[in-house]
Amino acid sequence: MKRLIILAAILTIPICSIGQTIHISRVSKYQICSGETIKVYYAASGSFAPDNIFYAQLSDENGSFKASQNDGQASGMSDSIVMSKLYYGRHYRIRIFSTDPFMVSDTSSPGIDVYWPQPQAKTTLQKRSSFFKWVGFVGDSITCFDGIPEIPGSKYHWKFDQDYHIDAIQDSSVIVTYPTTGWKTGALTVTDPMGCDSTDPFRILILSCNPIIPDSVHIVIGKESGIYPFVWVKAGGNYTNQFSYDYYSISSTPTVFVEPGGTLSGGNAAGIYYLKDNSTFTITGGEIAVIILNKKWVNYYDTIYCPDLQFDYSQVTGNGIEEKEPVSHIETSHNHLRVMNDGVISVAIYDLLGIKLLSKKENDILDLDLTSLSNGVYFVIMTASGHREIRKIAVIH
Repeated sequence: MKRLIILAAILTIPICSIGQTIHISRVSKYQICSGETIKVYYAASGSFAPDNIFYAQLSDENGSFKASQNDGQASGMSDSIVMSKLYYGRHYRIRIFSTDPFMVSDTSSPGIDVYWPQPQAKTTLQKRSSFFKWVGFVGDSITCFDGIPEIPGSKYHWKFDQDYHIDAIQDSSVIVTYPTTGWKTGALTVTDPMGCDSTDPFRILILSCNPIIPDSVHIVIGKESGIYPFVWVKAGGNYTNQFSYDYYSISSTPTVFVEPGGTLSGGNAAGIYYLKDNSTFTITGGEIAVIILNKKWVNYYDTIYCPDLQFDYSQVTGNGIEEKEPVSHIETSHNHLRVMNDGVISVAIYDLLGIKLLSKKENDILDLDLTSLSNGVYFVIMTASGHREIRKIAVIH
């Protein structure tokens, strides 16, 4: 009886380890570019466990599987596997193996070559900025070139997005000028003889030695700090720029215009700073782009010289920012400042050192109590209905 039971058990063992095959039918490409993917098509026959997985295996650069790596998987008996871990090199081979039972394909792919073009646009200007990377002026001849020697026969395509004028072009290099200020973007695409291509974008900040002060500028006549898109520091003003370094907001960094007698200060704040002669510059740190009038300043890393620096005031003249424009009806007494206007009224009071002492914002009628101030002379900055006025007042209790 015991022998019959053993024989029955042997007869019930499934025959699943005979007749399995795995065959690579084709590979989508045998010459590819670095970063591309390929598909490996295979077909299996025979019996495999329900939880079996088929893996693609990549050889080393000499075609040996002794130091191979797995890259992609599938479960179908006839399927394809996407492979993406293909790095620069030649003579790679691919094979497929199963997990249950373990076996490798009866064929492996022919040699696969992976090409690696890596163009990189390099912009050469009269001055490079550590923060903005590349800075030039309107009318500068800007030379852009591919900084990496490419495979002979490669083709170059230069793309410039904003207004520009190409002065000269010779395959891997181009000389371009810009007639207007602002951020300019572009890209270089290189295609090698195998059809592999790579694109490298770039951007250039174009400035002017005759910058326009916009009508939306924030005017500083006392001591202030903040983050404004545009700041105009007048004589006696002291402004601290608090904009922090952020590569992703580099295009929105503040622009500050400083008149003779004005002061710009701060730590490592980033910005575009136009400083006229006889203004004061006390910012420390190098992540800035500075435009100044002459060369007797300390030569910071990002200092760029404009010997003829002049501000264009055309947009701020007559557009509601002129200090001579009456902002509203104003009354003063010994202890009160009363301002009347339709809409939002904002008032700030500074001492003669530029320190803000009082501020208030109201609609239509603003009444500011001055009893906390000592007898003396103060500056008042008032804004209402799009107008801005700076007035000197005397407080006598």
